[in-house]
Amino acid sequence: YYRKVDNPSAGIYQHKISLSPLTGYQEVPKFYIGAYKASANRTAPLRLWSVVNTTAEYRGGNNNADLDAGDNTQLGKPVTYIRLTNEARPWVRNIVSGEYKWNVITHRHSMLLYELFIIEYATLNSQKAFNATLTAEGYKQGGLGAGVTTVTSATWNTFNAYYPLIPCGTSNSLANGTGEVNYTIPNFGDASGAVKVNRYRGVENPFGDIWEWCDGASIFNEGAGGVSKFYTCDNPANFADGTATNYDHRANLPIANTYPISMWHDDKGILIPKDSGGDAATYWCDYYYASGLVNAWRALRRGGSAVSLSDAGFGFLNANNAAINRSANFGARLCYLP
Repeated sequence: YYRKVDNPSAGIYQHKISLSPLTGYQEVPKFYIGAYKASANRTAPLRLWSVVNTTAEYRGGNNNADLDAGDNTQLGKPVTYIRLTNEARPWVRNIVSGEYKWNVITHRHSMLLYELFIIEYATLNSQKAFNATLTAEGYKQGGLGAGVTTVTSATWNTFNAYYPLIPCGTSNSLANGTGEVNYTIPNFGDASGAVKVNRYRGVENPFGDIWEWCDGASIFNEGAGGVSKFYTCDNPANFADGTATNYDHRANLPIANTYPISMWHDDKGILIPKDSGGDAATYWCDYYYASGLVNAWRALRRGGSAVSLSDAGFGFLNANNAAINRSANFGARLCYLP
């Protein structure tokens, strides 16, 4: 499709899309987003897949076989406890050796999907209550609901130490549609285990449950008195960590945690946090976790986890970790760029 952002007056941005080429519009080549948080095929060489599979070969989390018979089983769940640089990106590259069509979801393509949601639902708050009824004019209203973001942190820790909660394919009854389905985590320990698993045009859990690493984006914090620089790379063959080589400096980020009031509206379809002072129900609604100005490179995660509450959403970003870090709720999603 084709897209364009106009800025007719201060603070006003018009996001436009077309199926036909129009003057001044940028072509967006076809791309595919994984329907599910990524699973790992554990047969060597390890590979990431977007799949519904409950066998040990695709055991999720950190591959703990001791839990297979329990309510906290990792069978059928997405893989976590993975680093962008050591597991997620190399495992994607193993799908087809020597080519760069399969990728950990890039920040750009996650934002393009977000932009489509913004246009379709005419809201910046993706966690508005889901409403299947069209307006009198025939337009969508509401949002995607809270998603899997409302569980109790201590109970999650006791249940499975912050590993994934939702089996891949839980919302498959919605097929390529949009909506939410009820799901109760078996014997979770409290009422917060009754959640709603949402889906946007076939993409399950576009936010919540576990964090997703994003590729093709890096942050460099210059240290005290400096700025936080946001870099992107368009060529997957050049994706790397801790370097500005083959990356473009797109903008500077806030240096403190914030709900952004406004965004940089990038000509490539990337929305970048710009300034501070919003909240969960106004302006951009989703939170941005900055890592401060400690002199270091940082990678980007998106979407939030099962305890993120109103911070979460399509635009929820976290720049607190290096690409070499991992945690029980750090996972990934695939994208395919033909």
